[in-house]
Amino acid sequence: MEGKRILSASMVTGETIKASMFIDATYEGDLMAAAKVSYRVGREPGSAFNESLVGQWQQVSWRGVYQFWGLPISPYVVADDAVSGVLPGISPDRSGAPGDGDYRVQAYNFRMVLSNKEGCIPFQKPQGYDRARYALLVRFLNADPASAGRSTTPRAR
Repeated sequence: MEGKRILSASMVTGETIKASMFIDATYEGDLMAAAKVSYRVGREPGSAFNESLVGQWQQVSWRGVYQFWGLPISPYVVADDAVSGVLPGISPDRSGAPGDGDYRVQAYNFRMVLSNKEGCIPFQKPQGYDRARYALLVRFLNADPASAGRSTTPRAR
């Protein structure tokens, strides 16, 4: 750093990159954090910079739909039974008003290509594996017509 300007970035590989400009394209804002740039965790409110399209916008994001897909997927442990409680990762709390900020961390996603074809490398069931954490994914795959032909049962060997 030189003042407020990033001059170079050192990688965990030992490589140092020098540039006239850096763009933080990391998933979690790693470059900003390392450079001690101010940032916010979660959604910023519309009032922060007088923006109309930021902050929260859904009153209850999970009721009746699964995110943007418009699929009727139940968020409850026992499908369609509110008394059974919500699945892991689902919050029963109401969202704030449209435009409000929050301090929630965005969900992380891993994109994997899995196959049971010959020659593939099997992986072991991770320690602490909890099948319930994948119940919403199973429901999504079962509800999405485009998922036909895909296995909808999470498996670990």
